[in-house]
Amino acid sequence: MLQTTKENFIYKTFIVISVLICPIVVMAPLGSWVPLAIAALSCSLFNKSIYKKKFILETPKVIFIAFFWIIISTIFIEKNFLILEKVFSFIILILLSLIIINTNINSSSLKKTISVFSISFIFSATLIIVDSKINLGLKLWLSKNYDFSNFESFYELKDWIGFSDFRKNNFSQIISYNNTTYSRGIISLTVLALPLSLLCFHHNKKLLAYVVLIFNFLLAFLSSSLTVILLFFILFFFGIFFYFKNALLKKYLLWFLGIYFLSCPFILGKLDYKKFSEYENQLFNKKNSLFTKYCGEQIKDVPVLNRERYSLFLYCNAYNTDRLVNFSILFQDENSIEKMRIFVKYNLYNTISNKLHRLMIWSYVKEKILEKPLIGHGFFSSRNIDNKLRKTQRGTKFQLIPLHPHNSILQIWLELGIVGIIIFFSFIKFILDKIFYYVQINRSVATIAFITFFQVFTIGQISFGFWQSWWLAIISITLILYKYVFICFKSHVLQSDSLD
Repeated sequence: MLQTTKENFIYKTFIVISVLICPIVVMAPLGSWVPLAIAALSCSLFNKSIYKKKFILETPKVIFIAFFWIIISTIFIEKNFLILEKVFSFIILILLSLIIINTNINSSSLKKTISVFSISFIFSATLIIVDSKINLGLKLWLSKNYDFSNFESFYELKDWIGFSDFRKNNFSQIISYNNTTYSRGIISLTVLALPLSLLCFHHNKKLLAYVVLIFNFLLAFLSSSLTVILLFFILFFFGIFFYFKNALLKKYLLWFLGIYFLSCPFILGKLDYKKFSEYENQLFNKKNSLFTKYCGEQIKDVPVLNRERYSLFLYCNAYNTDRLVNFSILFQDENSIEKMRIFVKYNLYNTISNKLHRLMIWSYVKEKILEKPLIGHGFFSSRNIDNKLRKTQRGTKFQLIPLHPHNSILQIWLELGIVGIIIFFSFIKFILDKIFYYVQINRSVATIAFITFFQVFTIGQISFGFWQSWWLAIISITLILYKYVFICFKSHVLQSDSLD
């Protein structure tokens, strides 16, 4: 009886995660850790194994070494005791994730959980696609009506804004808001999609598996993020390479990653952040030159100031349309080859312009890394090193480090030094060893796991802060899903072998 109660409670806990995590990732991504924490605390009531010595012994030692170095870094290097709150939050989140990873549910409960998770995924993906493509404004409307940050008046009656009135009066704001508001949700769902579809396939829910994969594809290609689309193709290429050449990757991948970890500051920080204005002026002049070549005499009708304003749209009076952004229109003009050359070159310069600030951040971070290369500046120190607001000659406002370096390797270098880099590399090696070991059991599943690993790793090199709790929660949930992927497919192989 007690065992049945325990299993039912744990099953319901996993159902809660499955129902909540995807909608929260989409509508309030910063709270992605909340269902994970609640579920872990609930599981800890019934999963007594976490209080045993075995739990500690089975946890990778590199995690405890990381905890130790982060605490030492905060107390003796950064000497900022206020950061200890962040330290303990990070440690608690990781430990809560380990509790769920070490909590098991039976096969029938897992099957139901995966179904609920998949339906939740499909619903959340549909919400993103519908809201972003027809500018429904649902997320912005909810954020206006529910001010969760205002805890003092949270339970007070508020003036309710009707959805139709809100959409009518704020349509332009909705369009602007929808351009970027779902970036975290899209990336999170695409990370979760592959292990989720694998579990659906294993439990003979092929329709759900295919629908999840289709929505994953749609999220990648219907998003406005070029990064997501390019990453999709890169991952596809690496997946094929891993499937056919995994022995070669096993031999050289860690060497490649080791070289990248050590040389990352020098590769990414190659430019000089002190020349930001100079770089910006050079790029503007090159884009303006292409603008002139494209529009010809009509350039006289566009004020110089507006040429930069229209740099993303390239308005030209002669055509009254955004021709350099619309690829198909290029073929309607004479000299189409020349138009294509200008199109490609302009968009290259435009991409560099958009990412120039990021390159300046990495240049400054390299300089700060070289000040303390061995031990770093201290855990969570990135946001306090230099957050002063500056301006370039062209009036672009920027910070040398806005919250974090937007690259996980550089952030670890900066905050924890080469000691932190060695610890993180050891953790990466632990994950890759697990994936390469699984090649012997199921090459296809191992390939999908490698794609997810590379996906998460690549996102970490161009985007989110390494210690952000919501991103760590998504990674933790992905690891939980892969735990069951490996268990399910391994047991399937063992059953097949026993039948033979």
